[in-house]
Amino acid sequence: MKTVDANAIFEPDKLYDLLDESVAGIAEFLLPLVFAGHVNQITWIKPSWATQIPTGVFKQLAIGKRRSTGSMGVMSELPYFVEDGLFCPEEDMEPSSVRHWDLFATELSSLAVTEGAMANARENSKAYILDVDLDYFSTWNPFRRSLEAFIGDSAVEIVKRVFSYMRYKCKTLGAMTAKECSEKKPFIELLKRLQDADARESKSVRGSEWAKVVTELVSLYPEAEQLFQEFALVLEQHREDEVARREIWDSGPFLDLPHHESSEVEIESMVDGLEHFFHAHTLDASNPPALVTIAKSTGDEFLPPKQLETVLASVLKMLERVFGKVSTQFVAYDPVEGADEVQTDTSRR
Repeated sequence: MKTVDANAIFEPDKLYDLLDESVAGIAEFLLPLVFAGHVNQITWIKPSWATQIPTGVFKQLAIGKRRSTGSMGVMSELPYFVEDGLFCPEEDMEPSSVRHWDLFATELSSLAVTEGAMANARENSKAYILDVDLDYFSTWNPFRRSLEAFIGDSAVEIVKRVFSYMRYKCKTLGAMTAKECSEKKPFIELLKRLQDADARESKSVRGSEWAKVVTELVSLYPEAEQLFQEFALVLEQHREDEVARREIWDSGPFLDLPHHESSEVEIESMVDGLEHFFHAHTLDASNPPALVTIAKSTGDEFLPPKQLETVLASVLKMLERVFGKVSTQFVAYDPVEGADEVQTDTSRR
């Protein structure tokens, strides 16, 4: 599994490319700031439909360089990090590289966690960075949309259950137990064998190998037999469409990502809610962020592209109401086509 080489964290151009290629994806994007010592707390304000990390406080997490591979690792059993291959026990990190940081995951309605995050930041930090991902306001799951185009919505739901409803994923979003962690590896191996079985040309061989693998998979699901019968039917319905079947296996692991296209009323309400949050916690012109970055999230279509103009304009106007006049700089990083960011300077003039 390829995650970011810790040595590259201090080489910005190389780091951008590695982050784009990393299997850990978005889970790794902010962590180099922590590893390099620039940030000691991350507060993630999430929309109600984002469930990757449960609402809560996760303090004194370790981050460091793995002794075995030289890549970056995080000492946290949260599925968000375990699933993306970032988990690493602190004793397996190079001692001189280890830093500790605090993670707060909250919604605007979660007052206790939010208050704790603000108090902790004021006690331990001198300044803050505001990073706004526009898909906070409206979210597409591009993997789901792509697969729906091939097999339809009801079939996508079946595929989603296969890849997301295993027992070790369904129990909790909190720290994974040793047993749950131990179920992850055989699940991945068995699913690969199931894909290999599906690729057999002979129908009888395909059916025989499929049945053997399903027998082993059943123990990893709360309810499995009917599910895999339905999954087999979906695959058979697209037996002659190799592209559709490949899309099923490629998109399946990502179908549990958030998917919620907001209405204009919802977007307006969320922008207003964020503005109220800033004022309530004195994050305003008297206490501006050192830097604001805005990720459009349209290059990969996590924000519906048709909503970009509306959302971006609304957010920029809100930032000016809160922090005063801002200057904007549009930054595009090659080779990530379309994945440009807006960087704003909120220094008072």
